[in-house]
Amino acid sequence: LAAILNIFSGSNYYVNLVWYNFFTMAGPIALYRILQTEISSRLLSYLLAFTIPTSLFWCSGFHKEGILFTALALIIYMVHRLAGGKSLRFMHLLVVGISFLAILLLRNNLILPLLPALAGYLIAARSGKSPVFIYASVVAAGFIMFFLSPYLGMDLPAAVSNRQHEFIALGGRTAVPVTPLEPTAGSFLRNLPSALYIGFF
Repeated sequence: LAAILNIFSGSNYYVNLVWYNFFTMAGPIALYRILQTEISSRLLSYLLAFTIPTSLFWCSGFHKEGILFTALALIIYMVHRLAGGKSLRFMHLLVVGISFLAILLLRNNLILPLLPALAGYLIAARSGKSPVFIYASVVAAGFIMFFLSPYLGMDLPAAVSNRQHEFIALGGRTAVPVTPLEPTAGSFLRNLPSALYIGFF
C-alpha cells in the first residue's frame, strides 16, 4: 500500500498518511452511524466512534489496524442494515467481500470469532427472541462445530494449538506463563479461565 501511495505522493510519508486516513475514515463513520441508531446522545456516539485514544493511535497512523478496524466496522454496519430489515445491494455485498478479504489477508484469526458473533446478532435481531438465549445457542453450536471440525476435514483445535506452541517457541525477555494447549476439548476448557484472566487482566 505504501508503495502504491508513494507513486502519487512522491514518497512523502505525511501525504501518504492523509490518503491512508481518507480511506480508513469509512470505519469510524460506519461505527458512528450504527451508534446513532442505538444511542440517543449524538455527542456520546461521536465520542465513542472517533475519540477513543487507542483507536486514534492505531487507526490514524500508517498501521494495518486502521484497515482492520475499517473492514470490521463496514461488515458490522452492513449486517446492522440487514438486521434492520434493509436489503443489501451489489455494492454493499462488494464492500463486505472486500472487507472480509482484507481481514483474511491481515488477521485471518479474527474471522473465527467474527462469524458466530454476526450470526448471533442477525438471528437475535430478526427473531425477536431473547438475545442471551440466541447468543448462548450460537456460542454452543460454534463450540461443538469447532471440536467436530477434525471430522469435517479442517482440524481447527490442532491449528490453534500449533499456533500457540509456535508463539511460545519465539521466546523473549518477558513471558506470561501459560499451559500449552492440546487439541482436545478438555485442554481448551482447562485453559479457559487462564485465557480469560490473561485477556482481560
